[in-house]
Amino acid sequence: MKKQRSRTIQSIVLSGLALGLMSLSCTALAASSPLEDHAAFTEDLVKSANWQEGKADLDKMYSRVKSFNDYIFESDLTARKNNSISRNNGRFFFKKQNRLRVEVLSGSRNKGAILVKQENGSIRGSGGGVLKFIKMNLEKDSRMLILPNGLNVVESDFASLISHLKAKVNRGATVKITSQTLTPYKWCGPVKVIEVRQGNVLTDRILISTGMNVPVEWDIYQGGKLASVAVFKKFKPNAGLEDKLFEL
Repeated sequence: MKKQRSRTIQSIVLSGLALGLMSLSCTALAASSPLEDHAAFTEDLVKSANWQEGKADLDKMYSRVKSFNDYIFESDLTARKNNSISRNNGRFFFKKQNRLRVEVLSGSRNKGAILVKQENGSIRGSGGGVLKFIKMNLEKDSRMLILPNGLNVVESDFASLISHLKAKVNRGATVKITSQTLTPYKWCGPVKVIEVRQGNVLTDRILISTGMNVPVEWDIYQGGKLASVAVFKKFKPNAGLEDKLFEL
């Protein structure tokens, strides 16, 4: 009986954590969805841009993010999920030795859910709301850790994201970068745009801050269509994060 009750509690906590990380809010797709509108906007942004080979710039950005001892940012993720659009908002903390902390910032039931990856590689999570005092261990390949855009949340630091992109290029994908700066949004200032393609099919479009040389937006395409948009804001490098922040 105790084991059964323990498994039930674990299931509730994991479900709450998953909901917090994966699906804070969903709306049905309209005739013109936010992703389609955004894809049209970015296409218009780059249609007159001049391009150059971007592998060296990708390597420089990777070296840049690897040089930080730690950093913080907030992320707004809009993603296509079945026939709906999911919207997620979270705060991400990273520190060397592959330590990570994610705090869910939105949602009525799931606000406050926390996930940490500790220095020894173990992954711990706690739910939001009334489940915040119950903590559980998670496996790295748990489906609970998969975000709506298909990425694993424990590999959502900039170094991991760029490393996956570099692996695509090593397998034959092409990468290019705008040779001039663009100014798409007031909030992010001048950017350059990196595009990665498998053959003629666009897979990734990344907006890079020219001041910090880190991503401020990452658009993922699937089958040639925009599947998700991640916007990174309030980026603060070398914030002096304490080790205890990555314990749970």
